Amino acid sequence: MPTYDYRCANGHDFELLQKMSDEPRAACPECGADADRRISATRALNLRGAASSSGEPPHAPADLSGRK
Repeated sequence: MPTYDYRCANGHDFELLQKMSDEPRAACPECGADADRRISATRALNLRGAASSSGEPPHAPADLSGRK
């Protein structure tokens, strides 16, 4: 089940784990106000290993074609 981002009329942000078939509306857990589902970026899994957590930019892949 995907996690959806919501924001209530009072500006509180929260996430809900919901089925894709569920209605895209919820009540804010902080104040009880109606909340609308927000469009959010897809969460991606980082598979680059420990080097990516060092803050260094990714390196270009090596040329494996044998050309010089």
